[in-house]
Formats: sequence, C-alpha cells, structure tokens
Amino acid sequence: MNTENNVCPSCSRRVINRRLPQCEFCGTDLPHDLLMSPQELEEADARARAKEREERQRRSAERAAREARRRRGGTLPGGGGFPI
Repeated sequence: MNTENNVCPSCSRRVINRRLPQCEFCGTDLPHDLLMSPQELEEADARARAKEREERQRRSAERAAREARRRRGGTLPGGGGFPI
C-alpha cells in the first residue's frame, strides 16, 4: 500500500496504525482499504515474534557469557584487573 495515501477520510490526518479500525485522532471508522489485510497482519505478527525470539536468544547468550566470565574470575581485556 502506498503510505502517502494513508490518511483518514474524515480528519485528513495520517493513519498511524493500520491495525486499528478507527482513526486514532478523530475516532472515525476507517475504510477497509486503509486497514492491514489478514495476511499483512499475520506477516507483521510473524516478524514481531521472530524479532522477539532473536532478542531473547541474544540476551540469553549475553547472560551466559557474563556468567562464564564471572565463574573464571574474568577481567577486562588488557589485564586491567577489574572484574567485569
């Protein structure tokens, strides 16, 4: 969809969230062609789930690395002698 034309027909403000059936500014019901299709909703949800999963994996790997450094008495690179 061309985002230049995503404006509310009632208040002419840009439609910020195409998931919502009403304009966030004036509350008018939006035409169906301005809303995300069921397929677009599913694709967006799948992307969000994948991004959340990747973020959880990244944080888990960071925690594991910090714990491994802590267990072996890790110091900063360069031998500064300060615990990480």
